[in-house]
Amino acid sequence: TEGYGLAPEAAEDDNDDSSVENLSAATEEESAPVDAPEDLFAYCTVRLTDEDSNVRLSAGVTLLASFLFQTITALCYFDACRLSALLYTFTDLSSTYRTNCFYQGRSFMAPKNVFEAIFNGVAWKRQVFGVANPHVVVSVFCLWLLAMYFKRTNMDLLKEVAIIPSGRNLPGVWRLLVYCAEVSRTVVVPTALATGAAFQLSQCSTVNEIILDCFGVSFLLDLDRLLYDLALSPEQKHAYTQHWDSVVAKLPRMKRHRVIPNVVFLLDMSLLVGMFCVPKLRLHRYQSHWLGSEAGQAWFINCTDYAMMASAWCRTVVLRVAMWREHADFQGVKELVSKIVMTIPMCTVIYFFIFSSWLASDNLLDYHSITSCQSGENPDACKC
Repeated sequence: TEGYGLAPEAAEDDNDDSSVENLSAATEEESAPVDAPEDLFAYCTVRLTDEDSNVRLSAGVTLLASFLFQTITALCYFDACRLSALLYTFTDLSSTYRTNCFYQGRSFMAPKNVFEAIFNGVAWKRQVFGVANPHVVVSVFCLWLLAMYFKRTNMDLLKEVAIIPSGRNLPGVWRLLVYCAEVSRTVVVPTALATGAAFQLSQCSTVNEIILDCFGVSFLLDLDRLLYDLALSPEQKHAYTQHWDSVVAKLPRMKRHRVIPNVVFLLDMSLLVGMFCVPKLRLHRYQSHWLGSEAGQAWFINCTDYAMMASAWCRTVVLRVAMWREHADFQGVKELVSKIVMTIPMCTVIYFFIFSSWLASDNLLDYHSITSCQSGENPDACKC
């Protein structure tokens, strides 16, 4: 106690004060922050443990509405982007001037001095494998930015693990709803948004389109926070913050995860880069008649589905293990394995009942009608 009980008036050595401050700062850095997360999922999960039945009912209805809203929005966005990526490979670009031709290294005059060389540029071909350098650089930056958005979401999710044990005593209906919303938030929505964003960016022909589309996707990534700001009243937010503080006060402080978010970041980045390259490789490697065939369309759809399933399963394993390590004292290995095994079937159920059965587009498109309509050969083909 002698080393830790320094009174303010007795502290004469600045080095001692700085060492105590550094120790305190290091402790805070190692411990997870306890501020209430400003997202709708955390709000509903906490308020479902309230003693007031009306509060629990309101939180349950809000969680159900949020779950449906975000899942449908993410899956419809993914489906629309995949559909447009498939149509992108059908488009005849033979009569379209390629934007990479703007970077052939041509200049209207030879630089006469160093200043003209700086402002007018050096005449050399600014392309990589036929793709303009700015297109490549900005695409990489935007994909990295989207992966960082996903990383922040994963860190917020792991921070909210502290409230999950409080939901173990919920009735079966609410517990099932929390589990479905958790699977959607950790697996379905991130995977769908990542795949859709990669498809959307891969179709951009100019740098400004890439940047604008990237920030458009970031709006969907922050949808849970936006719903929290718009759907809840100040009184509800205040009651939630007090409830959160009372729950966290009963739990031991936990260390912030450092490795797990980086692992999931690599998974998301791999999915983004892979799905970004698929339409471009498909367009440059295969003939147009095969791209529109049933086999060509099936290859594209299956490639997308298998990549999403692999990414979803890897995310499930990594995040479930991280959650299990936080509460291994009352969650056995069997419970961990069962949750991992049940995640993919649950994702399939969510995908079918919420989206595929009534909102999804056709898997097989009429290639001949599409090309005839786009080329103007047969205007009647534009109608179904």
